[in-house]
Amino acid sequence: MNARVELPPAREVCPTTARRMLAEGALMVDVRELGEVAQVAFDVPGVVLMPLSELQERFAELPRERQLVLVCQVGERSLKATYFLMVQGYTQVANMEGGLFKWARKGFPIKGAQPAARPTTGGCCGAPAPAAAVAASSCCGGGAAGAPEAAPAGACCSPATAERGCC
Repeated sequence: MNARVELPPAREVCPTTARRMLAEGALMVDVRELGEVAQVAFDVPGVVLMPLSELQERFAELPRERQLVLVCQVGERSLKATYFLMVQGYTQVANMEGGLFKWARKGFPIKGAQPAARPTTGGCCGAPAPAAAVAASSCCGGGAAGAPEAAPAGACCSPATAERGCC
């Protein structure tokens, strides 16, 4: 019988914060499958490719003492991977919200073809950001003393990032 494990909400970060974390020494873990990565990949030094289909067998290869930023195409599989690692006792894990789509939309480096636009409704996740959000391109963790800059209503992809003022 499996015991139910109560976990806190997974930490989710926007691509701008993920990029800052990488510059500070975090490790990006891409959980997309090999065929997806062959088409378009994150152009990030040291990115670890660990497809979600292999995560259960390979997760011990990931360092526990280093921040891990989990990524995928849209942020859903990487969120599952984030929770999986949390169950395994990893405490320094974060999911990059919006995945490769949002990373590329922000103009961050990729290798390969530009990913197709993600279907949207209501001007979120895949739709162009409002001009005010683009102007505040520092997103999460920008501004004075590292405080988040507020994004206009509707500029965020989830209530979690909206609460943090992230774009």
